[in-house]
Amino acid sequence: MMSVIYTTVPEKGTDRLSEALLKKRLVACVVMLDAKSMYWWKGKIAKDEEKVLLFKTTEQKAEKAIAEIRKLHPYGVPCILKFSAECNPEYLRWLEEETKRFK
Repeated sequence: MMSVIYTTVPEKGTDRLSEALLKKRLVACVVMLDAKSMYWWKGKIAKDEEKVLLFKTTEQKAEKAIAEIRKLHPYGVPCILKFSAECNPEYLRWLEEETKRFK
C-alpha cells in the first residue's frame, strides 16, 4: 500500500512545501494541480486560486510527511487528507526506494 496526501496551498507556497518534503525523502513525488476554491472564512464566502498538492509516499512515511506539511504549511487552518491506495508493485518499489534514500 502507498499513501497519497492531499492539501491545497497558494501558488507561491507550492514549490517551497513540495521541495522540502522531497529533499527530506518523506515523499517520492508531488503532483500539482490548478484549482479554484470557494469556502467560508471569517463569516464570508472566499474565492481563491490555489494549487492542489498530491504527495505520494509509503504508508511508513505518511505520518512524518503530514507532520512536516503542518509545520511548513502557509495556511492557519490547512486541509490535510491522507488516503491509502493500492498501486502496481513496480511503483510501490520505486516509492520505497526513493523515500528510504538519504543525502
